[in-house]
Amino acid sequence: MNLRDQSIKIINENQASTGAYEASPNFPTYAYSWLRDGSFIAYGMLVQGETESTKAFLTWVHETLMKHQEKIQEIVIGMETGKTFAPEELLPTRYTMDGEIEEDDWPNFQIDGYGAWLWLLAEYIQKTGDEYLLVQFQQSVRMTIDYIKLLWDKPNYDCWEEFGDRVHGSTLACLYGGINSINRYLGEMELFQLAAEMKVYVEDNLVASGHFMKNNMDDSVDASLLWLAYPFEMFGVNEERMKNTIAKIEEDLLDEGGVKRYLADTYYGGGQWLILSSWLGIVNVKQGKRDKAKGILEWVEAQAGKIGMPEQVSGIVNDPSHVTPWVEKWGPIAEPLIWSHGMHLTFLKEMERK
Repeated sequence: MNLRDQSIKIINENQASTGAYEASPNFPTYAYSWLRDGSFIAYGMLVQGETESTKAFLTWVHETLMKHQEKIQEIVIGMETGKTFAPEELLPTRYTMDGEIEEDDWPNFQIDGYGAWLWLLAEYIQKTGDEYLLVQFQQSVRMTIDYIKLLWDKPNYDCWEEFGDRVHGSTLACLYGGINSINRYLGEMELFQLAAEMKVYVEDNLVASGHFMKNNMDDSVDASLLWLAYPFEMFGVNEERMKNTIAKIEEDLLDEGGVKRYLADTYYGGGQWLILSSWLGIVNVKQGKRDKAKGILEWVEAQAGKIGMPEQVSGIVNDPSHVTPWVEKWGPIAEPLIWSHGMHLTFLKEMERK
């Protein structure tokens, strides 16, 4: 079985009957479905023609949001009238496979997944022509938009579940992409203006030394800043600040084909992540650097083991002293990570484009 077919098989095997994707079947800590991760996994399936898998995930998100409709309405009405909420009182981006909210102390207030879901829905409609799905999901879509309107510029945890007191570039990329994409079908001036405000916020608050910043309190780069260019297209790959950001990510975080999250990362030592390597490879394709992208693809595929692709590899890490403590706490690195397979599928598709 080739690696493309293996990725599809592993994703299908780890999609529950509800439509949710389990983040990793062999890593108990990840026995959940994330809106953000799942949207990128579902997109990988979509571009490979596995549309039923994508639709099942979209339906799971819709049903999950409807299940928590009263909570969402309470938050929206409360915020509109000046009420403040503690982070744990707001929506998570990680749910159980049945769409329930897990009550634990793991930082879970993130809003990037809500933007990613809207983006995925718009991409699905564009590729399949199934515009009726927007009618079916109109209530959950509207609730999501209302939620984003109120919270988009508020501090929340980033895509790595860290730094909850800050506003993050990758989060704003997801939100911009979601609002901008779904508005292709809604055509609302207010949403057009909201997306423009998000872009202005990034330009005014998340630029340092000619490149985009990890967050509004850290002027280093994070590899997730690649999302500003792909797939959310807040900035083109040849826009000067974006080019500088890509170049700095390559300089600071790319090592022998693998891309780290950020320089201060110590999670399992701070190794090379397959999803981020795929992302950089895709951006390289967009820049016309196919030879560089091909080398990264070879590195990604070389990491596939007998049971699939891991979350990260720890051969080259930021801090080796942090590898063993994490293994002792949570066990070996997650393998397979379903998101790694989803990004592999997207990377393959982009490499095929003329």
